[in-house]
Amino acid sequence: MQDGRDGCNWISQEGERVKVEAVPTFLRSTFVLKKKRGLMVIKKEYMNDMDIVQSLKKRKSLIESYFNERMTLSEILKNPGVGGNTFRRFAHMPEKPSEVYRAWASKFSSDARYLKYVDELFCINSNEDYDKWIAKLSMSLNRFWYRHMGLEMDYAPRRKLPNLFLKKLVLWDKLKSPTRNRLIRYLHIPWDKYTLSGIRHCVEDRIPKNATMGFVDNIKIYNTLHQTIRRIANKAGVPPIYYDVLLWDLNHRNNK
Repeated sequence: MQDGRDGCNWISQEGERVKVEAVPTFLRSTFVLKKKRGLMVIKKEYMNDMDIVQSLKKRKSLIESYFNERMTLSEILKNPGVGGNTFRRFAHMPEKPSEVYRAWASKFSSDARYLKYVDELFCINSNEDYDKWIAKLSMSLNRFWYRHMGLEMDYAPRRKLPNLFLKKLVLWDKLKSPTRNRLIRYLHIPWDKYTLSGIRHCVEDRIPKNATMGFVDNIKIYNTLHQTIRRIANKAGVPPIYYDVLLWDLNHRNNK
């Protein structure tokens, strides 16, 4: 389940490995095609809200199965959801970025200062409270990063990495079902080039055609994206994080 995010091979919007020639010509305008390692990478661009709503409804059962996996806390902390491709943006650092991130995540099992975040998390009962909590968690990562690296983490990964961590944390085998289901409803999207491509026609502010994680470089963009996917998810009757599972996990399941 490691989330390498920007390192896929050959994908389609339905999660199957297909040749580009198998995509009907009249549909190819809804895809972004890119040659990579001799294969074609396909990123879905939905034309409007309802296109995403229909895909979420159609794939709902399969998306829900992602959250049926259970992991021990030690398994989660050993591999807290981020692969090497995400860390490659951090070049020439005094410490290995992946090790600093894992060291931060491991604090949630032993350090009293971090355990308070967990206690607060399990008491959250609204989207608004979770939004504030995950923002605080991103600042916690930023402070930890600064102590080890001597500089702050850019805004985009500062928000993305905690979102990936929480997406993994809800699979913890000690969570009770009501708590897990409640937290799943609040999770934010760890934005990357696939989720950004899929939503680019549904946002008033322009998203560049080849936008990647780095596009989400300030709180205004982040909030706009989150409000947009929350609106669309509400129409589909599913949590916003289902969109990420649709665009990332289902599409990459054959490449893991």
